[in-house]
Amino acid sequence: MRQDFFAHRPVCFQRRLRLAFAAFGLDADRYCRMMPPMPQDRFLAASGLADVILDTPGWSGGRSTLDCLAGNPAIVTWPGPLMRGRHTAAILRRIGCAGTIAASIDDYVSIAVRLGLDATWRGHVRARVAERKHLAFRDTAYVRALETLLADLVARQG
Repeated sequence: MRQDFFAHRPVCFQRRLRLAFAAFGLDADRYCRMMPPMPQDRFLAASGLADVILDTPGWSGGRSTLDCLAGNPAIVTWPGPLMRGRHTAAILRRIGCAGTIAASIDDYVSIAVRLGLDATWRGHVRARVAERKHLAFRDTAYVRALETLLADLVARQG
């Protein structure tokens, strides 16, 4: 099965991918394809066709993860130590879909492989995202919490 990748630096990423595949005697070009930069609507359409979306370790999706929710994706993520690497994990936790948040790089790979090979589990993950993704968009609890914080800060100053 051939995989498509959206890569910011395709040459560097392709080189690393080829080395990783070669270590197992595989030709990465036979299994992977780099997707060129594209307009937002084409990106959303392409990501909606993916069986699995791999959130980039170290620099997590934020807006792109929210955009991809339209296609009810099975997303695997491994939150990093910095906020920039934790957005997708926070979104998945908020919508009650934390089962694909990895605890380590090995766990990330295991979850990704299982999502890729186990169509039944992948279907359950996608169904759960479909049923709960609205919580990422229509929940005002965060706004109310910020309002409360700001009101409290103003009251302390007065």
